[in-house]
Amino acid sequence: EPTKDGIGRMVILSHGIDPYDPNLPEPQKSTLRSVLDDHLIEIDFEGRINLKFHSWWDKPYWKYWTIDKPENI
Repeated sequence: EPTKDGIGRMVILSHGIDPYDPNLPEPQKSTLRSVLDDHLIEIDFEGRINLKFHSWWDKPYWKYWTIDKPENI
């Protein structure tokens, strides 16, 4: 679905969309979000962040992801 600004598309990994689908445009911005001790942490990066599945924490709800180098994708 389109983002709030109407320019891009938000891809949420747990919703079955392949973020590496060649039919999708290259992202201009990526955001990593995490909650630690009831505080939301958001880190924005230019372009794509390559993620790789690591393991399950609470299947099927929570996954651990690692940042992967671009040449491994």
